[in-house]
Amino acid sequence: SALYGADALGGVVNILTSRPPGGVHVRTEAVTGSFGLQGYRVECSANLGNLGVLSGYGSERGRNDFPFETVSSSGLDTSLASENSDFVRRQFYVHGTLAVDEQSTASVSAQYVVADRGTPSPFSPLARQSDDDVNCSLSYDRTGEDGTSWKISASYHYSLQDYNDPNPLFPYRTFYKNIYASVNPQFRFNLSEHDIVTVGGELSQGTLESPDFDTEVMRVQKAVYVSHESRFESNRELFHRIILYQTIRYDRISD
Repeated sequence: SALYGADALGGVVNILTSRPPGGVHVRTEAVTGSFGLQGYRVECSANLGNLGVLSGYGSERGRNDFPFETVSSSGLDTSLASENSDFVRRQFYVHGTLAVDEQSTASVSAQYVVADRGTPSPFSPLARQSDDDVNCSLSYDRTGEDGTSWKISASYHYSLQDYNDPNPLFPYRTFYKNIYASVNPQFRFNLSEHDIVTVGGELSQGTLESPDFDTEVMRVQKAVYVSHESRFESNRELFHRIILYQTIRYDRISD
């Protein structure tokens, strides 16, 4: 959490995307299942010299009309089928990496997801929810011959949730629009063969808009952090490598 903020208090998952193989490759897959489940995906990857690109499109849908039983107050069992539980989800994604030179790498990623689903309940049997979600990220890394490196990354996230309940007695419609952007510069250098120092900062801003609030909600967050990594290695069979981290971080949040 000292490196990644309070949202990472429980830990961090580091996801490494696959590198495109040489040449051009196309991959397709399809799936089918119970209750109207259908899906497919098409993915293309290419590695052309210093440029690697991976992109794809996927779609998934289902009726989700599974059966279930209820017991009334008189003790009678009634077999019913789930209604208004269908869903449709579509996804498009692209990831590109460019080796600018032997020491520098730039990458860009983007993903767009659109979904529509029923949200049934005893009081809102016809309610629907539609989602639009956009994720984008940019990064640039440079490593010197002495092991010193610096990195700057930026991200943008747009999320829109639209809920509509056409109940004739109590109609209700609302939405939640969340926009979040951040930039994170980081500098890393070696004090010695066994000591590494990382210095970085973060500037982010998020806004939340909904008719359920009186005004737009905004949050600005500024942070700086310093991390020192000490490595101790030996020829022992157990505990042959021990790494100690000493890290401090300061956050200032507008609200």
